[in-house]
Amino acid sequence: MCIQGRLEVHLRVERPDILGRRDILRIHTRSMKANGALAADAQALIEDLEQGLPALTEYYSGAEIAGVVRSAASFALARNAAAVGAVDAGKARDRETQAQVTAADLTKALSEITAMAGRREVWMCVCVCAAAGPICMCVCVCVCMYVCM
Repeated sequence: MCIQGRLEVHLRVERPDILGRRDILRIHTRSMKANGALAADAQALIEDLEQGLPALTEYYSGAEIAGVVRSAASFALARNAAAVGAVDAGKARDRETQAQVTAADLTKALSEITAMAGRREVWMCVCVCAAAGPICMCVCVCVCMYVCM
């Protein structure tokens, strides 16, 4: 809705392409990589354009990709906390016991964070009717699916 006498700017932001998704992943994992908290297999998954994370996040927005990285970091921290358990808290800060985000954490985060843009809800309904003399009986089953556009 435009108001008369005012200059309004409409800016449309498209979903990122595969190179943009890789760059977004690089940005959100930059500090992890600098601190040694990003495992080598996770780095490889981020850099692989054909079968890696940029390809798996096709319909994801930048915010959803950032959510995947945050979720993966949470999984790594939870795994580290469980591993440390009763060990002295001072030792948990050592490099050997530091939580590292792995490719498994990133893959697990993908199952938790789903892309909502580029999907639409489709309902499929199937009805079966059978008539036996004067009695008519119908059974309907409806299923909701998400279809990527």
